[in-house]
Amino acid sequence: MISVFSTMKQSIFYIKRYGVFATCKKIIGKINFSKRYKKWIINHEKIDKEQILHDIESFSYLPTFSICIPVYNVEEKWLRKCIQSIQKQWYTNWQLCMADDCSTDENVRTVLKEYAQVDNRINIVYRYKNGHISEATNSALQIATGEFIVLVDNDDELALNALYEVAKILQDHRDLDVIYSDEDKIDENGNRTNPYFKPDYCPDTLLSYNYISHMGVYRRTLIEQIGGFRKGVEGSQDYDLLLRVIELTENIYHIPKILYHWRAISGSTALDGAEKSYAYIAGKKALEDTVKRRKYSAEVKYLENCPCYNVLFYPRKKHFISIIILVHDQSEKIECCLKSINENIIDNNYEVILVDCHSEKKKTKKFLDKYKKYPEYSVIKIHQKLCCTAIQNLAVKRAKGDLIVFLNSEIEIQTKEWLLHMAGEAERECVGAVGVKILHPENVIHNAGISLDKEKLCIDIGKGRKKNESGYMYYLSTRRNYSAVSGDCLMVKKDIFEQVGGFDENLKNNLYDVDLCLQLQKRGYHNIFIPDVQVYLNMKKFSLNTLNKKKNKEEIFYLKMKWNETILEDPCRSKVTELDPTRV
Repeated sequence: MISVFSTMKQSIFYIKRYGVFATCKKIIGKINFSKRYKKWIINHEKIDKEQILHDIESFSYLPTFSICIPVYNVEEKWLRKCIQSIQKQWYTNWQLCMADDCSTDENVRTVLKEYAQVDNRINIVYRYKNGHISEATNSALQIATGEFIVLVDNDDELALNALYEVAKILQDHRDLDVIYSDEDKIDENGNRTNPYFKPDYCPDTLLSYNYISHMGVYRRTLIEQIGGFRKGVEGSQDYDLLLRVIELTENIYHIPKILYHWRAISGSTALDGAEKSYAYIAGKKALEDTVKRRKYSAEVKYLENCPCYNVLFYPRKKHFISIIILVHDQSEKIECCLKSINENIIDNNYEVILVDCHSEKKKTKKFLDKYKKYPEYSVIKIHQKLCCTAIQNLAVKRAKGDLIVFLNSEIEIQTKEWLLHMAGEAERECVGAVGVKILHPENVIHNAGISLDKEKLCIDIGKGRKKNESGYMYYLSTRRNYSAVSGDCLMVKKDIFEQVGGFDENLKNNLYDVDLCLQLQKRGYHNIFIPDVQVYLNMKKFSLNTLNKKKNKEEIFYLKMKWNETILEDPCRSKVTELDPTRV
């Protein structure tokens, strides 16, 4: 039977938090997903061994992989399966470096000696004092001679084609320093479950949790340069190592294939992160040290109800922020919007620019006249016939702020320090657009970022999900990079907005926010979604249909032609779209 929850403790926790109905719904969902994944494996993992062996013969570069495994009191059958999965690799230019961390189980040493005697590629270090996983892995590293280090746990398994896939990529990209793959879990009966299909390298997502994890391949010289694994972060030592290595290189590559099987047995972090809470604590320390090393103006916090972190960035200086709101009658809704701004502002270093776009009602004129009296408000009257994007570009030219917020007039702010949180991210040199979690008043999500898709073009992430859902791999609860964020509440530095030419005026009414984000991404900026800031979109009664924007066909065609390659290969999403729960 499919194992839906790892432990009874986890099941009880879920029932207490979400209730019996939600728990049953989750069980059914996981069972169905597991069935779909089994079918996916059958349909997509048709690997031609003969073709792979032929490819290997044609390789002009045969890198040596040193597979480093710290070993401690692991059950014999799992240790054997781990070693055998390496011996069976179709790419054979590897070295296995194992360090026994003074295991008290005598079977461990017996098994290690047995394999070392029959395979000269297997090298063993026997430690005479237990030093925990960081020191044990460093012992394994000391006997490694390959160009690349592959990190494997002592009860996990590699896919038969794992090393081949890495060597294949290196044929054309020999400058790569960090390579990682997708992964899944394997239970005691050999059943594969819980696949994790990952995005390409996303630096802000990595600050929320170690999504790169397994299979991790590192250039040995970089690991040596940083001094190997650190003591004091055991349990999250891989995360700490990764955070330090990527400070030395940007040559990071994602292989979108399941090449690593993480053993899900009692006591394993693959089964239940709660079973090794020390790993969660160590991960926070690794991040706090990263913040100090990189001299970020930030604070690391735990996230509630999921094993992730929230790195809160604070502004290094006082910014003047211009909030631009387009007005076309509907003064009641705009009044609610402005009231929510006033109630959630913690200083007066801002201006609100109300742009009157051909309002017809006298009530609106009276409303705007009222706000003209306040020093932080200004009103721009648009007389000529201009499209939505042209109007906003004009407003930016009038704006005094170094940070710009584009705000839908139907938005109501719910977070007290919303501008502080957004400004802390937006001022960073690497950040482009900053988006927030947009909710419907019925407490369902309207938008938690935007994903690109060749068929649907743009997908509002999380649409229709409950407000407090964490989602697949916590994508609704964590700060993360997306190719685009919603223009309903978006912050961007004025200078980079102007640097990319502002909003594309060929996109007159829709999709200009997506285009802006892609322009920024093209220039090396990272767009980021921050769930800390929550706003309500004050629209009619929620339905999935009404949330779909009525996008002009010409604008859709224009955007597709302009960004065809990016839409096909969105770097911030999984490449396996048919099993990606974030894209429904």
